[in-house]
Amino acid sequence: MSWGIAMTVVKFIHKVTDGEVNGGHLNLKDTEGKKYGKYFPEKGAPLLIIDQNNREFKAVMNNRQQIWGALRRWFEANEIIAGTLIRVKYDTNEAPKYDPETKKERYVVHLEVISRPERENSLNKTTEIKQQEITRPLLLNEHVISKISSLLESKKQIILYGPPGTGKTFMAREYVKHTIYSILPKFSVLAKYGTEEQKALESGEYTRFRIEKGQNPGKFDNLKVGDTVWIYNPSDEDENRGLIGLAVCTKKESEFARFSPYLLSEQPIITKDELKIISPEYNKSRFNHSVYEFDTDELEKLGEVLAKKNVKLNYEFVTFHPSYAYEEFIEGLKPVTENGQIKYKVEAGVFKRICREAYNALLHFAGVNKEWKDGKDLPELNAEEINKVKSVIDKAPKFYLIIDEINRGDISRIFGELITLLEADKRLFAENELIVTLPYSKTRFGVPPNLYIIGTMNTADRSIALIDVALRRRFGFIELMPDYEVLEKELLDGKEDEAKDIKELAISVLKALNEKIGKLYDRDHQIGHSYFLKLKDCKSRKDTIEMLKQIWFFEVIPLLQEYFYDSPKKLKDVAGDFIELDSDSQSYEFRKMDEFDDNEFISALKKIAGERSG
Repeated sequence: MSWGIAMTVVKFIHKVTDGEVNGGHLNLKDTEGKKYGKYFPEKGAPLLIIDQNNREFKAVMNNRQQIWGALRRWFEANEIIAGTLIRVKYDTNEAPKYDPETKKERYVVHLEVISRPERENSLNKTTEIKQQEITRPLLLNEHVISKISSLLESKKQIILYGPPGTGKTFMAREYVKHTIYSILPKFSVLAKYGTEEQKALESGEYTRFRIEKGQNPGKFDNLKVGDTVWIYNPSDEDENRGLIGLAVCTKKESEFARFSPYLLSEQPIITKDELKIISPEYNKSRFNHSVYEFDTDELEKLGEVLAKKNVKLNYEFVTFHPSYAYEEFIEGLKPVTENGQIKYKVEAGVFKRICREAYNALLHFAGVNKEWKDGKDLPELNAEEINKVKSVIDKAPKFYLIIDEINRGDISRIFGELITLLEADKRLFAENELIVTLPYSKTRFGVPPNLYIIGTMNTADRSIALIDVALRRRFGFIELMPDYEVLEKELLDGKEDEAKDIKELAISVLKALNEKIGKLYDRDHQIGHSYFLKLKDCKSRKDTIEMLKQIWFFEVIPLLQEYFYDSPKKLKDVAGDFIELDSDSQSYEFRKMDEFDDNEFISALKKIAGERSG
């Protein structure tokens, strides 16, 4: 870069201290100890810090916070640590460069790294997520994805049911993550959340914000109203810097855009260090674009990191149990102490919270500048706003609620009067829209059309025929049975190891067991394939046999004992040499794991597998 000006340069060497690294500032003084302000007297004049790679870091003179911010960005871009030696050169006010934008003289500081110490105390600590550790989230079978998606679109809620160990909960979570991560927002916008905004966030009031096209617009012109974007927070606190939430663009002009957040996190969802790996290009800009647009590869990496961290993005997870109630799921009264007095306030449950988040995201996506606030009624919309929302429902952000063990809860007690509102045609903005008044808060409530519910149900606990009739009528059902192809793919395909025969035996034993359980009990009590997936990471024969013993004696045998507790003979028929019957076949004993050496254990399993065809 050539400035094309004659300049008088003051030059000195500075050694960075620990305090300067942590504080993000640099005490720039000349060799006589005079502060740099002597040379830059004009208040409000533009300041430009330039490193040896000709990267520019802008600030305004006499604005200490801006200068420290520019220096902090220079620290990060050049990976400065305590003990680094820096050459400092700056132009005196004898020959400043005229800045046409501000119509003032622009002053320039040149910073150059001379030497670095050992990197043990680096300012930019190595991120915990290494490139080679990033693994792609599980992509489900396309047939399964299509089946779940089509049923969800028509019914709005489904239940995955089947015997224990068939991967129902895993399938629900992976489907949701796959669906959400495959359509991640491609834009990131710069929006600082300071003290006031953080207070609003903590109180549940999301603060709308606006960004200027500015001097570093990035892909500002590509942004459109209705686009969902990541919010990048350039906090002064290093631990708070990164992607902190999601927002929808509600207004776009030539020089600015407005946004309404619908998801905010107190801590970064994706940290600055993780973003460096995800997008080296974004990192080059020091994350300082008004709008940055991720490319396809970067979005894939972003999804991988979210999956690895198990980030709950647009979904919630809850487990039903016999004592779970309406007050926890919808809303209830919570005692609080104020001035020594006990008072009761209404607190929203997980279902009401995610309904509100989904509704607000839908409104923001449609460009409707209204919001369903915590503890308040649904906002009143006029005809034009309703039509706007209806026109974008299919494209709006999708939200999911996963209800694990849905059959273990008392459905009528948990959902109460809201069970009717789940039906697709009774959702908000639907043909037969229903809105009810909640009993505690006395506020109007409805279920948005972009909220989908996925329940899981273990048929060993309760047959599908015995579940609540109201639930059956409103949910679609997808059966998940033991899948031996999954085991063959995960344990055998393309894998050559010394334990391959043991893994093949495990699959054969599971097939034999389930065939017998189906005949002697019923198909709802078969044993799922997921128990045996633990063998996947076993490489040696010894480790594989030891893991198979653990699975067999501590997971499979207890299930068999539960199924056939009153039928010792049937139990013997299923478990073979692992059961000893007394002389009258009315009582039995399980043989313990330490009674089998490896050869005896394998021999007993082979008998079970062999009986299948015998």
